[in-house]
Amino acid sequence: MRHRDGTLTLSATDLANFLACRHRTAMEMEFATGLREKPKYDDPLLELLFQRGDDHEKAYVASIVASGRSVVDLSHIGAREQLLTATLAAMRRGVDVIVQGALANGQWYGKPDLLQRVPHPSALGDWSYEVADTKLARETRVGAVLQLGLYSEMLGIAQGSAPVNFHVVTPDPDQPVHTFRVDDYAAYFRLVRDQLAQMVTRETASIIAEHYPEPVEHCQICPWSGPCMHTRRKDDHLSLVAGITRNQRRELVAHGAHTLADLGRMVLPLPFKPDRGSVESFIRVREQARLQLDSRDNPPPPKFETRDIVAEQGLCRLPEPTPGDLFLDLEGDNMAIEGGREYLFGLVSIGADGTPAYRSWWAYDDKGEQEGFEQVMDVIAESMAKHPGMHVYHYAPYEVTAFKRLMGHYATREDELDAMLRGGRF
Repeated sequence: MRHRDGTLTLSATDLANFLACRHRTAMEMEFATGLREKPKYDDPLLELLFQRGDDHEKAYVASIVASGRSVVDLSHIGAREQLLTATLAAMRRGVDVIVQGALANGQWYGKPDLLQRVPHPSALGDWSYEVADTKLARETRVGAVLQLGLYSEMLGIAQGSAPVNFHVVTPDPDQPVHTFRVDDYAAYFRLVRDQLAQMVTRETASIIAEHYPEPVEHCQICPWSGPCMHTRRKDDHLSLVAGITRNQRRELVAHGAHTLADLGRMVLPLPFKPDRGSVESFIRVREQARLQLDSRDNPPPPKFETRDIVAEQGLCRLPEPTPGDLFLDLEGDNMAIEGGREYLFGLVSIGADGTPAYRSWWAYDDKGEQEGFEQVMDVIAESMAKHPGMHVYHYAPYEVTAFKRLMGHYATREDELDAMLRGGRF
């Protein structure tokens, strides 16, 4: 979003951000008009994600060049008008692929990753172009569809003929290119585009008042997440209650509980019957709010209450301990390589004197990952042979899922893992 000649210039990214969070749109509007400074947002993981995205695009472009098609890379042009002119000139020449060109229409401006020539007549000649964007996600998200819809509309104006398709290029080795018909998404794209265009004509204060900074998934990558969290803490917002859902918050507000403190002081039994959800679930979040409220004026650690021990529930469902029990944890990085890397395998066993012993296997490459997996599997199998009642304890389903993936990827320890899964060892 940029402020140019008294008008806000909007991009495809602004469209995706608007869909994710209306409050962010208001923040970006104030930043574009000089009313607010954008906070510094240092996220090494996000930077790594951007780098992987850039590498993915370069690899795809390299494959196009290797195929013999003509390619023009315009990424070196920084000035907007020069980039628009160079893009249109390359389209008129009929270049097979245009990398990092630019398109514009009124207040909208965009830089698609690729414009690819197709044998469909247009004002350019007996050819035209379709948009392709490289994305790391193997499943195309709604934000990407909106971005490509905007690019396609601007491209249609530039070449005098609406493109039939747009394409998403993923790292999937089996089906890297996903193709979508423009007309299948055009109505939805126009709806969201017009909503954003209408919103940016309003005063930002009214938008901020209308769209509170509720926590959403987009907060994980938003530079405004810090100020938004500060607002929620200042307001003692209900989202600060651990484990509370958005539907529960809406219902509680409707019944007069606007803050964590309001909920923590709510009398029991509940003075209302919830329209959605069970009474017990609302009692649980009320008790959680009470504990958090009671902990505020006390030194750490925070207060807690133990749950009643009930047979066959909770920890009582765990099997009886045996000397052969093992405690497993994996550390993985899904950004290290395509498909991710399990870079650390850790196992704890308990000695005869009750002393825990920790063993670890580090993996820096495929060979290390395979060896780590195989050696951990061998240790588990050895313990199973010595202690038939043993179990492997781990957190959530991550370790088991990773073992299945590693077994399939490296085609090793299939029978051993199958026996462990069938025997309920995990």
